[in-house]
Amino acid sequence: MTLNRVGCIVHNDCRRVQRRVRRFRWLGGWAFGLALLVGPAMAAVADKLPEGIFARIGGQEITLDEYHGFLAQRLRQKYFHGRLIHEEMARAQREITQELIDHYLAAQEAARRGLVAQHAESGASTPQILAEHMAALREQLRTQVVVSDADVKAFYAQYPDKFTAPEQLRLSVILLGVPPYAPKEEWQTAHDQAVGLRKRIVDQGDAFDVVAREYSKHESAAKGGDLGFVHKGRLAPEVEGVVEQLALGTVSEPVPLLQGVALFRVEERKPSHLNPFENVADRARVLLVNERSQAAWQALIDKLRQTTPIAVAEGAL
Repeated sequence: MTLNRVGCIVHNDCRRVQRRVRRFRWLGGWAFGLALLVGPAMAAVADKLPEGIFARIGGQEITLDEYHGFLAQRLRQKYFHGRLIHEEMARAQREITQELIDHYLAAQEAARRGLVAQHAESGASTPQILAEHMAALREQLRTQVVVSDADVKAFYAQYPDKFTAPEQLRLSVILLGVPPYAPKEEWQTAHDQAVGLRKRIVDQGDAFDVVAREYSKHESAAKGGDLGFVHKGRLAPEVEGVVEQLALGTVSEPVPLLQGVALFRVEERKPSHLNPFENVADRARVLLVNERSQAAWQALIDKLRQTTPIAVAEGAL
């Protein structure tokens, strides 16, 4: 039997395992990504600018060094796995270049409004100062948003899905741990052991929680494998697909995961339900303010893009 290791129990578990794997991939992938930075000029207003200048925005010049520093920083933040094919890198360049231009547009608008970056005089890096100007401008726009109680109630009625508690499952698990890079024989042994444990529980009447305490390598073992209530959508898709088919109290067939081989049992189900307005009124207000402040922000950036002279050096990329 071939075991296909498909995922983790919950998304946080996946991220922990995958971070360990990515450490081995980072250097080669990131070096490959940097090699793709040389390419055709982005689709923007081209102009003949002095050597070493990447762009001029509203009369303010951005050097190539500033641009490449910003680009490298944002690539590390947005694509930390470091593996981008050529088409993805080209798209990332365009997105990050537009982001840099928007940062300068926001900083200039913040200056016109008398908003000052916290670290502007402390020798902070240009990206940090630009980010602080943008944050100050966003916050000013947010404070200008006014919503009434009627607005909040209308928002709640219009978007009930935002205030609906998803279905919850109370799960138990027995995880037979196997290192991700273990040979297939070790995975097969864990699978066979899981089959045997399932027979003990289903056919011989052994208690699931007792077996979990003895054999499970999951952190829930001390509680008899009890994971507590988990929101639908919180589980890894592969696990969710398995437990959705389980009747209450039944034990799943062995499920191969990145962390090992698991057995699951559904202990209880709570259906989804719409939370009463009184219970979510504060959250509804915050969401509505966020939505309107984001709309105000986008309208301002669109206006600045249209009214500010922007020139990007031909062949700068």
